[in-house]
Amino acid sequence: MWGDLILALLDGKGSVYPRTAAEANAGIDEYAPGNDIGHIVSPYHAPGDVRRYGADPVAADNRAAVQAALDSNNNVWFQPGEIYMTGRLNVHSDTTVDLNNATVKLLAGVACWETIFWVCATNPDNTAWIPADASETVRSKVSIINGTIDGNVSNNPSPQIADWDRPGDHGLHGIFIGGEANRICVDNVRIIDCYTDGLIISNNRNIYTYESHPTDVTITNCDFDGNGRQGISIVFGNNIKISSCKFRNTYNSGRPSGPFAGIDIEPGYGSYVPGYPAPSSVFLIDNIYITDCDFTSNAGRGFTAIMGPNILRNLKVEGCYFSGNGHNGGDGLQIGIGALGHTASSLLGSLEDVVFTDCTIEGGFQTTGKISPQQLQFVDLTFNSCKFGQYVFGERGFGALACAPDSRLIFNDCEFRRQGSIGDSGAVSFTSMIGCRLELNDCSVTETGKTAVYFLGCTYTELYLLGTIITARDRGIDFRGGDGAIVHVGRGSIIQGASVTGIWLVGGSGYTTENKLIIDDAIIRDCKMGIEFYNNGGMPKLQSLGTVFENVGPIRTTLSGDHATAAKVITSINTPHYLITGDPVGIRLDDNSVHWTTVDGIPTATTFILLVGLPSAAASGNNIYEQKFTHGSGFNLISELSGVGDPNGRITAAKGSTYVSEKGLYCNTNGVTAWIAECH
Repeated sequence: MWGDLILALLDGKGSVYPRTAAEANAGIDEYAPGNDIGHIVSPYHAPGDVRRYGADPVAADNRAAVQAALDSNNNVWFQPGEIYMTGRLNVHSDTTVDLNNATVKLLAGVACWETIFWVCATNPDNTAWIPADASETVRSKVSIINGTIDGNVSNNPSPQIADWDRPGDHGLHGIFIGGEANRICVDNVRIIDCYTDGLIISNNRNIYTYESHPTDVTITNCDFDGNGRQGISIVFGNNIKISSCKFRNTYNSGRPSGPFAGIDIEPGYGSYVPGYPAPSSVFLIDNIYITDCDFTSNAGRGFTAIMGPNILRNLKVEGCYFSGNGHNGGDGLQIGIGALGHTASSLLGSLEDVVFTDCTIEGGFQTTGKISPQQLQFVDLTFNSCKFGQYVFGERGFGALACAPDSRLIFNDCEFRRQGSIGDSGAVSFTSMIGCRLELNDCSVTETGKTAVYFLGCTYTELYLLGTIITARDRGIDFRGGDGAIVHVGRGSIIQGASVTGIWLVGGSGYTTENKLIIDDAIIRDCKMGIEFYNNGGMPKLQSLGTVFENVGPIRTTLSGDHATAAKVITSINTPHYLITGDPVGIRLDDNSVHWTTVDGIPTATTFILLVGLPSAAASGNNIYEQKFTHGSGFNLISELSGVGDPNGRITAAKGSTYVSEKGLYCNTNGVTAWIAECH
């Protein structure tokens, strides 16, 4: 009756849309004057237009109107440029929500479980999480597109009701995708100022099985800005694709916990994972693809994966940019064991087939493989063509700590620059690794702080530097302690520019198995010292095949005037340290090469004579190098082996022994065994 009357009354005033069958099934009344919000208030607006059900930018609460649109339509849209205040909105399967350049904003002072868009077949109105709709147990084929979701954190500074052990830690998100939700798309959405996460992918919180998690979730062209805990949290799920998104300014000083990351992968409590051992509380997150995203100015890390005794498999991060993260304490990126309530467990977590490709990481990357008694195993953590830049808020470029046995960390064609500004930690640091394989293939480490590559206390672990160029400030490689550790430097690798030493091999007490340094087809050049063995209690061995030592020796002074071609009398600021007749000395020429010869005669305070004159000109201020430094921790060089040790070139050097020529090895240790062949 009302429908016919309405059509008659409104004839000639525009198109009128009668109530649809879906609206009737949802309990939405036909238009009548004075209808309540949530029924048909404006028949001039098409089904799916939130204005049809009474949504209005001036309204204090549009929840009922928008929910009516969602309950009765597969396509729902807003008016562009408007702001709609609302509480939680349940989104059903087969629904597209087109924000249409409008803003949906969370009401002020809401309870801790509120989330703006809820894509999960449960109802979080109480801690029991009672199913919302028994006829719809899974949300599927949902899209949320084209607009802004605002968590209104300034008016929700803390949750109103305690939930679990931390108030608000599991609510107040922009979008919640949970349960067995699948084929979910979020595109071209700006999600801002949420107390907790901009978007979270989780379960339904009372079912913890491998099968009960979201799948096939795609998030594209979104901007996550100013959210409190994370831009995105991934707690459960697989086959998740995140591309062309921005993650910025994650932090809320009023929150009880972080980690304040752009993206946080943090597996929740799980159960038996098919194909894996079956202890309790293990969960698998599988097939995560993150491409062409920017992570900037997040207070914690740009990206973090905190595993507990869980499994992350097939993570691919490609073409991403990380800058300015970690200013509240942390690194640009982190993958670590974490606690996650499992501190009493000795379960072994693992990362399997994790690959970063073509990423620029202007900040540190840290892996933490052990929080006693748990350990985390990296089964091929690989970086391809990545750039690690200035670590603004600390000292680490890439740091790996205490990963489980058989872990593999591989860097291919990567660049490390301006790292390690504080302490001994290097541009690349490996600490307390156990039975691992570490590779830097065709990489470059430049503009470093104190140390380029730091290798500390690693046991039965092998570090390969193949085709890698290291330009150091103090030390190129700092190799300290551990049992049975091996460092391989080869395939055209270059270590250069170290003001202390190219390679420093330092032992310690209590080690029972020898460490080895193997150099094959490598160049050590322009270093104060080539290789130094120092106080190695672990009986280290050096094997060197085809190693080239170029311009190895300290810079002791500079030329005090210009010197022409063929000049033999050299004037300097002061005489190089302890030089006498026959000592090697090098002069930096104007063509940037170094002319090596020996001293001919007794030097004066500022003058010495070369045995062979300069082959070309050398200007005032050019460096003068020497290759003899006789006091205890100084620079000494191994001899050419003829007449020293056995005829096959195996030398046992006592502590404090001095072997001097032009070759580049210093031993200050007990029981060092060194095998040198084909050196130049």
